[in-house]
Amino acid sequence: MDRLGAGALRYAPTLLSSLLFLIVGGLWLWIAVIACRSVGPALRVDVWITRHRRLFTVIAALACLPYALARLTWLSPWPILGGEAAADPATRLQGLLISSGGWLGFVLTLGLIRPWGETFPRWVPRLAGRPVPVAAAAVPGISVAAMLSFAAAPLIIHGATEGIDELLIVAVAFPCWLWGPSLALAVWGYVGHRRRAAYA
Repeated sequence: MDRLGAGALRYAPTLLSSLLFLIVGGLWLWIAVIACRSVGPALRVDVWITRHRRLFTVIAALACLPYALARLTWLSPWPILGGEAAADPATRLQGLLISSGGWLGFVLTLGLIRPWGETFPRWVPRLAGRPVPVAAAAVPGISVAAMLSFAAAPLIIHGATEGIDELLIVAVAFPCWLWGPSLALAVWGYVGHRRRAAYA
């Protein structure tokens, strides 16, 4: 029982920050719903985000690269963020797989502003030339953005408890604090752009 109490105290800051982020996320959603009732301000925000969607998309795509590049170094003699464990071949393979996920995220994020993000390219069987359903990009995009945003505070708090050096490493190598919100804005801009294109 003492171990359980000690473990709860040790992880209390992380747990509390996660709870705080969930509460803040819920408040944002509630405010967004209330704001959408008054069409004027919501429409101005939507127009502004849609107009700047390319900037938000590029920021979101670049934000996943530090993590992908760090994991890719596990294949070299100088692994970053891997320590001695990265010398193990299985760990190196894991680093390559994790890095490939980051690169896939980079490419898919750029798809929010590329033509193939709106119309399936010729090499896609049976779907070539058809419009990409907005939900096919928006639902995964906003889900990832929410997960990254909610992970930001616990990561930063964990880094801060380990010292300023660790905080800087976490903030640069795992930039969820930038990646999540910029991806959410990029997806919002994508949806706004597609909606305007449909009514044009």
